[in-house]
Amino acid sequence: MRRRERQLVHLTVDLAILTVRENILQVLVIERANEPYQGQAALPGGFLRPGEHLRRAAERELDEETGLDGTALHLEQLAVYDHTKILDDAVERARTRLEFTTLAAAFCGPAFTIGDLRKVYEVVWNTPLDPRNFSRKVAHTEGFIEPTGTKRNPDTGRPAALYQRGPAQTLNPPLLRATTTA
Repeated sequence: MRRRERQLVHLTVDLAILTVRENILQVLVIERANEPYQGQAALPGGFLRPGEHLRRAAERELDEETGLDGTALHLEQLAVYDHTKILDDAVERARTRLEFTTLAAAFCGPAFTIGDLRKVYEVVWNTPLDPRNFSRKVAHTEGFIEPTGTKRNPDTGRPAALYQRGPAQTLNPPLLRATTTA
């Protein structure tokens, strides 16, 4: 009887943690401590331990490499594939999730203006949005945002009403990106 050879497979979890800061869509990177590519920027991540669930491995690696608590973040599995596509797919997933879910409010603080929320969409989608249309759509989407009853007083201009994330998880109707035709 012939013995079969078994190939040992090592799996890693790599995290594309996206945020909006200074009106720019940004991704969290670390400086690689080991070869290959020591000293270069990389997505946080590492090897899956035997018997470890993917979510737990992602939370552990995020804590070990950045000190961030992954249990408090919105994490979702994209796919299993080569590194070159991870970031592109993560950005596209975020763009699509903004169309159909209330995820955009998670990019804002606990209290935000409709303008703050619109800026998240503009940054992630990389396109300007009409402020009046955006405000109308957001205000008519039940459970997306709720007024806090307070206002932000800017240095110049009128005070702006503050909102917080509502109970809805999905947007109905969705806030779809403008499509371009060639």
